[in-house]
Amino acid sequence: MNIRRSVWVTLLASNAGMVIGFLSSLVLARLLTPADIGAFSIAVVLVNLVAVFRDLGTQSYLVQRRTLDSQDLGAALGLTLFTGALLALALLAASGPFARWYGQHEIQQVLWVLTASFLLVPYVNVLAASLSRELMAGRSATIGLIGTLVHAAVAIGTAWVGAAHLAPAWANLANLGVTVLLSALLAPAARNLRPRLGGWGEPLRFGTGATAEHLLQVAQQSIPDLVLGKTAGTHEVGLFSRAAGLVGLLQQALQPTIQYTAGPVLARSHHADQPLGPLLAQGACLVTAVAWPALALMALFAAPLIGLLYGPVWLPAAPLVAWLALSAAARLPWALAAKGLHGIGRPGLAALAVGANVLARGAVLLAFAHGGLQQFAMLLALADLLALTVTVALARRHLGYGLRQALRANAGSAAVALACAGAAWGAWQASGAAGLPAGLAAIAAVAAALGGWWAAARAVGHPALAELQRLRPGAQSSRA
Repeated sequence: MNIRRSVWVTLLASNAGMVIGFLSSLVLARLLTPADIGAFSIAVVLVNLVAVFRDLGTQSYLVQRRTLDSQDLGAALGLTLFTGALLALALLAASGPFARWYGQHEIQQVLWVLTASFLLVPYVNVLAASLSRELMAGRSATIGLIGTLVHAAVAIGTAWVGAAHLAPAWANLANLGVTVLLSALLAPAARNLRPRLGGWGEPLRFGTGATAEHLLQVAQQSIPDLVLGKTAGTHEVGLFSRAAGLVGLLQQALQPTIQYTAGPVLARSHHADQPLGPLLAQGACLVTAVAWPALALMALFAAPLIGLLYGPVWLPAAPLVAWLALSAAARLPWALAAKGLHGIGRPGLAALAVGANVLARGAVLLAFAHGGLQQFAMLLALADLLALTVTVALARRHLGYGLRQALRANAGSAAVALACAGAAWGAWQASGAAGLPAGLAAIAAVAAALGGWWAAARAVGHPALAELQRLRPGAQSSRA
């Protein structure tokens, strides 16, 4: 598949999946309590920590290899199945003490359900890597969308009948089961895929750095839930998770594209001795053109968005959104840096960048006593900004992507974001002054945001416009 087509197919499919997940979350917000979400979130923290040692960077290892055959795939599958089975037993043994430490027996119940995923994920990772390597975006999109629909249906159905904190866990397990079945049907590599007991040396060597990075990523993501769960309670964890989930909608939309396309493209460019700096600048420019305006709108309209979408019980989460959006926006110009470091075979350097963030967050948490959720979010954003300096330095030295290059590449996106947010805020205020109903005011703000984005993108000549124009019917034939 053409690289550009692969990007757009993955982006459209991931956005469709995000919409499905988002609509599902709206329903679940009215069926589950913050305590239900909090118990599930805390259990997921432990599962993610243990899963780091199960996955061993399998997908990155398979994607970055210069050549790949069924023996390589079988070795990776055998290794991760073996580690997955051992770790599943360890997780079952640890579930009781972990739940008692938090004083929440619901956490143990969630862990029992999620442990079954350890025997399914190895198949998902290996087959997903084989599809990504060949840029089979259409098949991957089909698998992902069907899995998302199953997840939404099971989550809502089980929550409706009273599964409470277990509803998201059953949905996760159903999603993985369907994904394995569809991957076995649609991935060509599945025909000859058999677990191997040999050939584990090379994936283990690569997996050391990748596992360190993944472990640190889990620690980075888990710090808020773990600290709030211990110092405040599951209610506060639920509120923080809701704010982080709203901001994380962008990651859900963009991450599959980055994961699916950026890794193979950067690895191939590295093997062909092509410079990676221009590719990283181009990719960041396109990502920020969409993400920065969206983050600005989330920060400005956090309260009405959360109130409208999730209900008034979640409104205390609204003040957290601005700080989380600021952190996400600052890191976006370097969103592809980790994939670049994996592409050149240096996952340990990517782990170094994440480790700096973990240390910064840990240091900041020492200053957090009981100052409230908003102060907590502000301190986390400060820690993320401080740690970003390490990523910037690594990208400049090893990928040829420096700070000046990043600023030049994303200056147009900054102008587009300001124009988009300013137009939306102005329309919202004008609609309120005119006494329009909230629904009409929201429509006016959305229309103004789109108009501001388009006008600013044209004014600065943003490359995102050229990408959009290529999607027009007949665009390919007219260039031919």
